[in-house]
Amino acid sequence: MDTQVLACALRCYRHRRALPSSVHALRCLSEYNGTHARSNAFFHLLSDHARRMLSQWQTPPSGDQPEEELAALRAAFTVNNLAYQQWGILFWRYFHPQRPISVSALAKLIGDDCDPMLIRQRLWEGLGLLAEFLEESEQNALRQQQQIHQRRVRQRLQSRPTQAQQQSIERLYDMLQDAPRLYLEGLGGIGTSSFASYLCEHLKQTHHTIWINAQPHWLDPYGRLRVLPYAAHSAAEVIDQLWQQLGFSAAEPLSMAQQLVQIGAFADSYIVVIDGLDQVRDPHTLIELLSDLPRHCRFVFTTRRAPYDEGGSVIRLSELPFEQSKHIVRAAVRRAAKHSRQRTFDLSDEQWEGIYSTVGGVPLALNMLGYMLAEFDLAHVLEAARLPCERFTALYDYIYSDAWQQLSENGRDLMRFLASAPKQAATFNQLLKRDLSPVELKAAIREANALHLLEIGGTPEQATYRLLSLTYTFIGTGLPDRYQADTLEDGSVTTH
Repeated sequence: MDTQVLACALRCYRHRRALPSSVHALRCLSEYNGTHARSNAFFHLLSDHARRMLSQWQTPPSGDQPEEELAALRAAFTVNNLAYQQWGILFWRYFHPQRPISVSALAKLIGDDCDPMLIRQRLWEGLGLLAEFLEESEQNALRQQQQIHQRRVRQRLQSRPTQAQQQSIERLYDMLQDAPRLYLEGLGGIGTSSFASYLCEHLKQTHHTIWINAQPHWLDPYGRLRVLPYAAHSAAEVIDQLWQQLGFSAAEPLSMAQQLVQIGAFADSYIVVIDGLDQVRDPHTLIELLSDLPRHCRFVFTTRRAPYDEGGSVIRLSELPFEQSKHIVRAAVRRAAKHSRQRTFDLSDEQWEGIYSTVGGVPLALNMLGYMLAEFDLAHVLEAARLPCERFTALYDYIYSDAWQQLSENGRDLMRFLASAPKQAATFNQLLKRDLSPVELKAAIREANALHLLEIGGTPEQATYRLLSLTYTFIGTGLPDRYQADTLEDGSVTTH
């Protein structure tokens, strides 16, 4: 790839937009491929647009007939066609399929009387046109991300919070009055984003609410991993999005420190949700920066694992109880029935218990199961969860793969032991039957609990430990062995 065109386009783009968001465009327009593939995708995006624009006046050069192609470019200067000159020079300089040509060489090819300064001017103007295209593309990507977020929020809000959930939401708001940063922590798919959505809905009449997404993708009810094209993955990107959503703009690019000064001076109180804090590369840096803002700036983070924050409060979400889980499934079946053949949905108490015994109260799993019930019989769906089918494999990958690969061997051994026993809580003494010392067992328990793979209950005098029903089912599928094999194969942790 010609990295010079990338640098020139981004430099020109920053000059025009006065925002450090070109990196966002580079990422979102290429949908998070690897670094080399991402750069090439961006290059081809620019090249294809330049080719389309040039095709208004001539067939874009292919290199097969160089004299005829060059004659067409000379003609643009003869008839003084400004747009043709701009796109023609840009294409020949950077995007010619066989040999990008320097400015001085282009001036000589066009004619002895052609001033190289004129070629440079047309080239710079062409880059300006390309920058306008990049700006429009980024705005389209941002609108797409906002539409995806709004669609996800609408989907969550179609299932209204139960009375217990509503009371929890009100408690969350009360906690925000005491601590300016609140962390909603839990296993993937447990509903932290939904709770944050409910909180925003609850407060939107009285507070300015902002949603910043840090998750690169989300899993839809059909088991498809959907890319979120405008996610913020660093402290700088989060601050930049917050700055923009508060309505700030500038004639010249601002540093992050300057943006923070303007954010801190924002007079109205507001609540910001940062969805997927664990996906931010430098979360501790972000927390330090946000902690210096005035107290009327309040933040809610959703995360699988909350960082240490002396001034923040942490709420750990667990699975839903039995009755609320039925509510989630029914709502999912109603939504899915709009897109598939209508099915009669009437389950016995025993069948509901079978659902809860298989997937427990994890909302993402319940939602997927509900969508499948709109197409298949319950026995088929529960068998698909245990085998698992393609949809449930995607679900388990999304929820468990990273957490399982972070477990130590002792932690995995503990999980398998619990999964092999009847579905009931075990005491510490019962777990000591494994070949682990008390110190090793305590470390394994802390580790699994921190990754939300283990639930701790009982009393302070007699703690008990159990797995979520979905975790039982997951371990029984054999997928943990695949994750472990993937880790051992290349000596590093892999992400599915």
